[in-house]
Amino acid sequence: MDVRMKMEVLAEWRRYREPRSLDANMSAALDSVGKVMETMQLADQLGEEKIKEAWTQVAGEFLAKQSVPDSLRKGVLKVRVIQPTVKFTLERELKGQLLKRLQDHLGPSLVKELKFFIG
Repeated sequence: MDVRMKMEVLAEWRRYREPRSLDANMSAALDSVGKVMETMQLADQLGEEKIKEAWTQVAGEFLAKQSVPDSLRKGVLKVRVIQPTVKFTLERELKGQLLKRLQDHLGPSLVKELKFFIG
């Protein structure tokens, strides 16, 4: 009795057919996670975590205590500042330097613009 005929007899006796192959629908978890992150646009949120870690190094201890990265969307990093005077200083005097340091530290494609707000 060949294998195919044996499978037919077993399927008839059990009244159901065996699944073809469980491995056919298997894929690496990394592939699936990447696709899900892409469709849900979570890549920017992963970048936010990197930025929050790097902010103290880039901005310095004093400014890191006065401000915190809030969100990153489409290359625009929004930074929450606790005092209007610090916001003014960041916008007028340090914005270009901080942007360049962030781009040097994290790569030019992640952060393209900085915006500050009081909060």
